[in-house]
Amino acid sequence: MNNDYSLKRNTFLVSLIIGLHFLWSGSSYLSWLYNLLDIIEVNHISANADIISEGIAYLFQTVGILSACIFIKKTGMEFSKSSNIFILISVVHLILIFPSIIADSYYPVLCIGLFTNILIGFETGYYLIMITELLPGNRRGFAFGLGYSIGSVGSWILSLIGEGNFLKSNYSICVYVFFLLIIVGIFHLIDTNTFIDSSAQAKELDKKLIAVTGVAILMLCIVKGIGFYFPLADITTGNASLELSRAFYAIGLLLAGVINDYKRQFGAFACIGALAFPFILLCLTFSPTYSFYLWILGYVFTGFYAVYRVIVFSDISDRTPNGLFLAPLGLMFGRLGDALGAIIGVSLSDTRTVLVFTGAGFFIITIIVCFFAFLKLYVTVPAATKEHSMSAEEKLANYTIYHDLSVREKEVLPLIIEGLTNSEISNILFVSENTIKFHVKNILKKTGCSNRRELLRNYSEYH
Repeated sequence: MNNDYSLKRNTFLVSLIIGLHFLWSGSSYLSWLYNLLDIIEVNHISANADIISEGIAYLFQTVGILSACIFIKKTGMEFSKSSNIFILISVVHLILIFPSIIADSYYPVLCIGLFTNILIGFETGYYLIMITELLPGNRRGFAFGLGYSIGSVGSWILSLIGEGNFLKSNYSICVYVFFLLIIVGIFHLIDTNTFIDSSAQAKELDKKLIAVTGVAILMLCIVKGIGFYFPLADITTGNASLELSRAFYAIGLLLAGVINDYKRQFGAFACIGALAFPFILLCLTFSPTYSFYLWILGYVFTGFYAVYRVIVFSDISDRTPNGLFLAPLGLMFGRLGDALGAIIGVSLSDTRTVLVFTGAGFFIITIIVCFFAFLKLYVTVPAATKEHSMSAEEKLANYTIYHDLSVREKEVLPLIIEGLTNSEISNILFVSENTIKFHVKNILKKTGCSNRRELLRNYSEYH
């Protein structure tokens, strides 16, 4: 980044774009879902709304996310040009919302709604690419968490209008248009001269890393889906409020964002810890008296999965030359896991014992897969086990990856190792001395060192 102000400004603007997009696209998804539920109920249609909303719809979002990855890989378009594609697709999405919430025929509403889920997937995939391109690693978790928090709380606030019926009304589309116009304006405020260049740390595409990490995220989300798939019967019976529950999502998102930006390993541990919640739910009997509280807790814990699965593939894209297209894959694997988990949970919901044992089986497999993914992501093989010793460049690259240093911290570390002062480093990197002090403090914290002398000794002993 050119200066600390540009970094903070872009972080806020990116969060705002994500938040407003999640607000209008997520709220329009709810508008479509409410209309679909009304049509099913009024016409006594035999259709499983849970399978549609959390299974099939998520599968269509997966298609959209994959489309965003392919688009960026094939075109290699820069932010200033690809943002116009994002806006164009958002406009098409907005146009399709209107018939999806006013039509009263089941199949047209279903088909239009599922197609808009493809567009939601593409749009979401794009702004995950935007996070990776514009922000350093130690800002991405907070930016994403804050953005989704804005969207979640915003949807709840909108739901309070009109005695709780605003999202079910045709007037809601006017608000969605308003938010999209704001997003278009914010795009023009982004500082396009502050892209993150991680090519110095990039290596060749590691297919094994992508595979094992993708499977780990897939399994995490399957277990979450099996244990708690947010049954829509709780909404129709009045036992839970979808919008209010989603507002509590913000707590988990913000907490997960801070944890992941501090240290990715802690974010991984938080996901494993959160995994216990849906598994415990399988051992309980759902009751209307506490369904609402389970929805709230479910969304809080979902925040840990939502942030980590996005951030981990953002980091992987940094390690790969021209790997920007990899950034949305974490969400793609996650959405696929959400869908499969929900389908399994709904299908086995009437056989509680089978569901518990199924969840236990997936839980065990998930722990094993996550262990191997953790080793692949964060544990460096010692040089003694290799056929040759690491070069100075390899040692520096491995050290920064092991301690999860941000892009700017990776620039500061070698200058510290050379023995330069904060003032000398600030002159070389063209940033303020206070900014360098901030990065040095973070490097010491991440490496577990109390001062520079200890850091130099820690680095010299690293193999």
